[in-house]
This record gives sequence, structure tokens and C-alpha cells, in this order.
Amino acid sequence: MLRAARSVAAWLRRFAAGHVTRLRFATGYAQLALLSTGHEMDERVNEAHEELLALLPGLNSRGQLLEASLDFVVQVVACIPTSPFWSISLYSLRRLFLDFSDVGAFMQVLPPLRLLAGLQDLELRTTVLHLPAERCFPGSLTRLLLKGSSVEGDLSFQASALPSLATLHLRDLWMGPSRMSFLERLPSLRRLELEKCAVPACLSRLTQLDTLVIDRPHASFRQQQQQQQAEGGGEAALSPLAAGLPPLTQLTQLALHQVPNLPATLGSLASLRRCAWVVSIFELRESGAAAAALPLQPGPWLASLRELALPAELAGRSLGVLTGATALDFSEASFLAVADALRRKPALRLTTDAYISSVRRWLWPEPSAFEPWPAL
Repeated sequence: MLRAARSVAAWLRRFAAGHVTRLRFATGYAQLALLSTGHEMDERVNEAHEELLALLPGLNSRGQLLEASLDFVVQVVACIPTSPFWSISLYSLRRLFLDFSDVGAFMQVLPPLRLLAGLQDLELRTTVLHLPAERCFPGSLTRLLLKGSSVEGDLSFQASALPSLATLHLRDLWMGPSRMSFLERLPSLRRLELEKCAVPACLSRLTQLDTLVIDRPHASFRQQQQQQQAEGGGEAALSPLAAGLPPLTQLTQLALHQVPNLPATLGSLASLRRCAWVVSIFELRESGAAAAALPLQPGPWLASLRELALPAELAGRSLGVLTGATALDFSEASFLAVADALRRKPALRLTTDAYISSVRRWLWPEPSAFEPWPAL
């Protein structure tokens, strides 16, 4: 692996230095396993990724490198950046994606990372993410993605140095709702995506949000909702999600994926234009199916609603209520549901696969100054 990395580095220095503007290097466990095994492989993988990281400054001799992505889907112990010189030399970088997401991978972020003064888009994917006691993220960031089951360090301190951060993705972070108070320290935050995370206790205070995505929340959240329903309280006690929605008066997009119950309080969101509740039949059965049986509730949200995605049964029972959504375009692109009965309606003729793919197309989009990476 080390020899291959040095060969690639030599080729890039010869043919790409001063020319390449977008660089992506990706490898996986299957390729590495052919080269070495056990402890020997771990050492070679670490040396190889260090070799490739160290290569980047030499490729930016004309200040033309805008994007860099390194994917090591293997167990890596990494320090980012490798040195202050590394960050200073990559002054032109606008996007940096580092994916060391194999089980057991460890990424230590060092303070010199903040010297990437032009960086706007940063993704760090690993298993354990260690943040220093000093500020480490560039203040120029407008988008940040953090993935790691364990985060070591003070996110509140780091968030206070991100005045321009507009989009934040958190994935697989095992921290309780009260530990997510750092979100309140992001004054420019408009889009928040939480995948396999807790619903933050401070949600109701994030009143500047324009877009909220809750994707497969922690099991503890689902269990709490199911317990409330089993005790006959429904949403009387209000889950963190249901309680947090009404103050979000600027919310225009809400997407819920595998959330057992659709919060009735979403009816108070007078600015909501796009809403999706994507849940499997298995989740509905686990949550008691009552959520899908009840029709949607009328409220101020209907006046602004443009696009809607729902489970088939709920959509079928709610067509009467939705007549009050005068701005809703009942077309395949905006109203998505799957059921034999609804497939007979021309405006709602979608297969299950088409439903999922259609939801995905508009459920996760976000503005970007750059073209997406091509599929490998």
C-alpha cells in the first residue's frame, strides 16, 4: 500500500502539480487486504494516508486547487492537518472531504486547520473524532459535516467561532439532547440535518432555521414516543420534536425519515412550503399504526404548503383536509404517495421505487457552489 501511494504521489507531482483544481482519492478495505494483513496493514495504511495528505501542498503550486477529497474506508489513525505549513499552502482550498469511516478509525483535528482561511465546505467522517482545546475550524466555513460515534472535545467552544456556518450535518453522533446546546451558538445556521442523532433539547430556540431534517433518530427517541402512546398520552406530554417545532416560524422545509409519529404541532408552521414524512410499514406497525390511521390536522401550515410526501394510508385519509392546501400542486413531483387505490389516480401514479427515489431527490438537496462528485 505504501509503495502504491508513493507511486501515485510521484505521478501526481509530475503531471498534476499546478494544474488540478479538483482531486479525489478513494480506496477500500478489499484493495488493501490484498497487499498486507493485520498489524502490518494498519501501519502501511497510516503511512500511505500520511503520504497522500503530505502531497496536497505540492499540487497547489499556482494556488489553483479548490477541492480535495480523500476516502480511506479502512481503519486509520489520522492527524489533520499534518502541519501548519500544510494549511497555509492550501490557502485556495474551498472544499475538503476526509472520510476515514471504518470501525475503529480515529481522527484528531489540530488547531492549524483553522489556517485554511478560504475553506467553505468541510466534511470529517470517522469513528472517533477528537477536537482540541483551541479553536480548530476556519471561521470562513458555511457548511460542515461531522460523522463519528464519539466526539471528544468541546463543540460549544468550537461552534462559537463559526459565525458564517449556514448548513450543519451531524451523523451517528452518540450524545444526549442536552449536550447539543452548542447549536445555539451558530447565529447563521439555516439548515440542520440530524442523521442517527438525538433530537436536541434546544430545538425550540433555533428559531432562525429554514430547513430541518430528522433522519432515523436514536432508538431512545422512538422508544420515548412509543411509551407516550402506550400510556395514552399521545403528544400531550410532547416529545422534544413536537415541542420544538412551533417556535420555528421561519421553517420552510421539514423532512422526517423513520420518525414513528408525525408531530401534530407541525400544523402551526405557517411558513412551511415542503414537508415529507418517510416511514416504512414496519415502523408504523412498531409505533402502533395509529399515527398512519389518523388524518392530517388542519392549521396555518396548509396555506403555504407547496410540496408534500406521505405514507400512502395517511395520504388517502387526508385528501379532505388537503383541499385546504390551496397552493399545493397535486402532481407527481409534489404530492407523493403509494397505494393501490391512489395509483389509479393519474396525478398520484407512482410505484414504490419511484416514490422513494422521488422523495430522495428533493428531500436532501442543498445549494452548493460546486458540482457534485461523479460516482466512482
